[in-house]
Amino acid sequence: MLNICITNKYEPCPIIEPNAPTAPSNVRHDDNANKQSFGVKAWPNPSNTTFNVQLVSENYDDKATIYVFNMNNILVHTAEFRAGDKYNFGNELAVGVYIVKVVQGKNMKHVRLVKY
Repeated sequence: MLNICITNKYEPCPIIEPNAPTAPSNVRHDDNANKQSFGVKAWPNPSNTTFNVQLVSENYDDKATIYVFNMNNILVHTAEFRAGDKYNFGNELAVGVYIVKVVQGKNMKHVRLVKY
């Protein structure tokens, strides 16, 4: 089965894990209940030089960790930064597609970046 994602040019396509368990259709989730705001901004994408990543979080106390994986699922870069900081990286990365995982406490987001 082929999944095609169409979004505006500033939003990355969601990462869909094959065979991931899903909730029954009669179960409703309130994603905003008891959860702090958490998001990741990444730009420019695609890039031929470096990328900027910024964590949008209400938690300014805990550091976030960024993990960058290539398409062979090899960790190629990791670092820590704080919410609100603009973290710049990628000059050392080869041309390719990368999955960036940002973790802060129990929160986690993935972003797909392209270096050309």
